[in-house]
Amino acid sequence: MSNEIPQTPVDSEDEQVASILENLPVETEVDVLLPSRGIPYFGKETLVRVRPILFEDEKHMATASNARDYNPTNYLIDKCVDGVEGSNLILIDKLFLLLKIRELSYGKDYSVGVGCQNCGFVNNLTVALDELPVKHVPEDLNVFEIPVDLSGIKKPAVISTPIGAEEQFLNNEIDQNLWRFIKSIDGNDSKTVISKVVKQLPIIDIHTIVKAFSLEQYGVQSTVKFSCDSCNHTNVISLPIDENFFSVN
Repeated sequence: MSNEIPQTPVDSEDEQVASILENLPVETEVDVLLPSRGIPYFGKETLVRVRPILFEDEKHMATASNARDYNPTNYLIDKCVDGVEGSNLILIDKLFLLLKIRELSYGKDYSVGVGCQNCGFVNNLTVALDELPVKHVPEDLNVFEIPVDLSGIKKPAVISTPIGAEEQFLNNEIDQNLWRFIKSIDGNDSKTVISKVVKQLPIIDIHTIVKAFSLEQYGVQSTVKFSCDSCNHTNVISLPIDENFFSVN
């Protein structure tokens, strides 16, 4: 008697897989409107399709993590979002998509331990990701040419918001990289001149530039308020995203 496992006809394997997965929710993929409306990438208001993380994605992420230029958030967006690349996204769109991928993959509730700003007690905070408000950029605002007035030196400037590939300049020595996001000051677009001017700008103008390129008034409004379970102090914090964000609570 043969001990060989009977071979399933190749042409029926796809049908068997489909049968096993027939109860998979059909709404696992969703079309969403980015905070930027997609205008910086498509030239007009455009929806993008997002899907949850698959087991195969996690396997590929483990392999890709050995690459020198590996960026886990960009990699995740490249896998789970159609039509855009993580390295080309402005940061408010990137955060929005990461929250949406997490919501689709593990559910809308995100639980995390947060220390009280008053007494240090670690509170178990649960945030409904689908209830965080999103403010969209006005259709007529070019996020790569944002006009601002530098009140400290009384000169106009034009600011460009960073994309994913430029995150490294925000995380490391931003004071030495701020010039990268300034297209012109008083009509002068020389990067050499701009970098020298930046070093002598009043702090109020630095704040104006950072506020402009961060587009902090747009995107996911991720400020969370909660009362400490120990001392009842009211805490107001930005949604904490740590290494457990893309895992089951």
